[in-house]
Amino acid sequence: MSALVPDHYYLNYADNEQLATVLEALQQQLQTRATGLSTSISHSIENLIIIISTEESIPETDIEEITELNLELLRTLYFETRKDSELRQGFNYTVISFAYWVCRQGGRINQLDLIVDSLAVNANQTEDKIRLEALYEVVSFIIAASTPFAIMGDYKGSYNEHWQQLIFNYAIIATRSNNPELMDSAYKTLIHYFPEQQQDFFAKAMSEMNRLSYPQHVRSVVERYNTI
Repeated sequence: MSALVPDHYYLNYADNEQLATVLEALQQQLQTRATGLSTSISHSIENLIIIISTEESIPETDIEEITELNLELLRTLYFETRKDSELRQGFNYTVISFAYWVCRQGGRINQLDLIVDSLAVNANQTEDKIRLEALYEVVSFIIAASTPFAIMGDYKGSYNEHWQQLIFNYAIIATRSNNPELMDSAYKTLIHYFPEQQQDFFAKAMSEMNRLSYPQHVRSVVERYNTI
C-alpha cells in the first residue's frame, strides 16, 4: 500500500486523526510538484482538516453544505492525483473516510461516483479479511445515508448505475470477507434492490467458489442463495 496511507489505517476508516494526517500528506505532496497546488484548493483542504478534527457537535443544517462542498473538493483532487499512483492511494482513502465521516455525522450522500470507485479500488487491492470487513462497515453506512437522488436512475423505477455498483460491490466484499453473517445481510440487500439480477450474481458467485476454492462455510451460504 501507499506510504501516504500506512497499512493499519485500512483497519479503521473512522479515525479522524488518520484522515487528517492523510489529507495533510496529500496537500504537502501536491504542493511540492512542479505544477504546485492552487491557494484555493490548499485552503479548502485545510478547512476540511479543521472540520473533521473538531470534537464539537456539528449542526445538522451545516452537514449538507459541508458534504457538498467537500465532495466537490474531492472531485478536484481526483484530477490532481490521477497521474500518480501514490497520491491516488491517498485520495481513495480520503474519499472513503470522508464519506464515512459524513454518515457518522448523520449526513446524507447525494453523489456516489467517486465513493463507489474508491471503494472498488481499495477492495480489489486487498485479500485481508479484517480490511474487507472494515470496508463492509463503511458501505453499510453509505447505503443507509444515500438519498433518492443518489439511488434512482433517469427513468422511472430504474436505479442509478453507481448505486447498482455499490450494492453489487457490497455483496462481493461480504463474500470475500468469508463472514457468513455479512454475506447474508449483503445478499438480502442485493435481492431487495435487484431481484431480477440475483440469479446471475449467485451463479457467478458459485463459479468463483469453485475456481478459488472458498471454504465450505462460505460455499454453503452462496449455495443456499443460488437455489432461491
